[in-house]
Amino acid sequence: MEFSDRLRRDGPMALSPDGKLLAHMQGLGLVLRELETLAVVQLYTCLDSVQQVAWSPDSRCVACVMSKRSMLQVWSVADAEWTCKIDAGAEGVVGMAWSPDSRHVLSRADFQLRVTAWSLVDRSSAHLDAPKFDDERALRFSADGKYAALLQRDDGADWLAVYGCADWQLVRRFKIDTDDAVDFAWSPADHALCVWDSPLLFGVHVYSMDGKQLDRFSAYSHALGVKCVSWSPCAQFVAVGSFDKHARLKNHLTWRALADHAHGDRVDGAEVDVYKEVQVQTHPSDYTSVRTRYAIETGVVELPQAVAPSAAPVAPGGAQLGVSTIEWSYNSQYMATREDSVPNCVWIWETAKTRLKAVLVQREPVRALKWDPAANRLAVCTGSSNVFLFQPEGTSCIDIPAEDFHATTCEWSADGSALVLKDRNAYSVMYA
Repeated sequence: MEFSDRLRRDGPMALSPDGKLLAHMQGLGLVLRELETLAVVQLYTCLDSVQQVAWSPDSRCVACVMSKRSMLQVWSVADAEWTCKIDAGAEGVVGMAWSPDSRHVLSRADFQLRVTAWSLVDRSSAHLDAPKFDDERALRFSADGKYAALLQRDDGADWLAVYGCADWQLVRRFKIDTDDAVDFAWSPADHALCVWDSPLLFGVHVYSMDGKQLDRFSAYSHALGVKCVSWSPCAQFVAVGSFDKHARLKNHLTWRALADHAHGDRVDGAEVDVYKEVQVQTHPSDYTSVRTRYAIETGVVELPQAVAPSAAPVAPGGAQLGVSTIEWSYNSQYMATREDSVPNCVWIWETAKTRLKAVLVQREPVRALKWDPAANRLAVCTGSSNVFLFQPEGTSCIDIPAEDFHATTCEWSADGSALVLKDRNAYSVMYA
């Protein structure tokens, strides 16, 4: 493994979808670098502080959100002379998304007023009114890029409005059987939309695009319910993480439960691969020569419980428990989870055998989990000066050579050849 130097950033950053360019803020400047060499290829000047940087799906344009000015700025990577400025006016702009065709920018107005689709080709605009949220949960695109679904709240009920991305005309709008929907997701095969209720009520609902309810799932009642939901990349499974420390798998044909993965307080190293992060002093006389590695545990391991607030979202009532993170490997063979009452642990499940494959026990709470998009390789960040990698064949602890660097989040390039590690105001690239 090779690492770049520690590079400064002053705000948001984003990796292009093709994995070739990296954009980050430095003051009021938007810096574009080649990921392979980190050479600066372009520098743009923004009119104000930037809250979001986003690449178009085709990696040919990059946009910045300036909420204080209710403005968006867009630049073309291929044509340095082309630029675009979008003024949202009095309605404001709190965030944005690119359309799948990379020719429309969708801005989200303040106070859940609307989502506006701005054409970069003919300068036209279209309004998608009354989203339930003003963040990314408001609007989701189908995998084929033909449709956009908007979650709405109207007359005390939740609705899904489906628009065609070609002309932004309403295709269908239907009421959904939720009490208070908090998020939704398209199937990667575009055959269904999955909507889930607030944690106060366990409810997961699956609909076809024409509004037919395909499934309604509730594992229990009278307790905090769903914490996260994730489709597998193959679109055959839906994983539901809940506050009872379980991750449940359902299939896309019969919608029956295939597996119920419980996250207990202990794990048996005789049945599961248990890797525990330890620090080893390489030279007894030198207290600064400490190396981090994984030790393989063979007996029953008591998992470290949460004793202080961690990086996980806090549930209503302050409950720090439940499966808050579910990440699938690129081929759906493995699923990685984090359960908030044991925040130092990563659970890795094998889909075909519906069993626990391995548990990583870290010294610090897990901040980020990211699978390689081209291989069964998982990167783990804990806010330390190490990055941790899991593969079915084994694990590794890798020291980040950048001085005073603590990796809190990470992002793989499209081909898995590079991993961008992010600190609060810096970043470094690991070349795999």
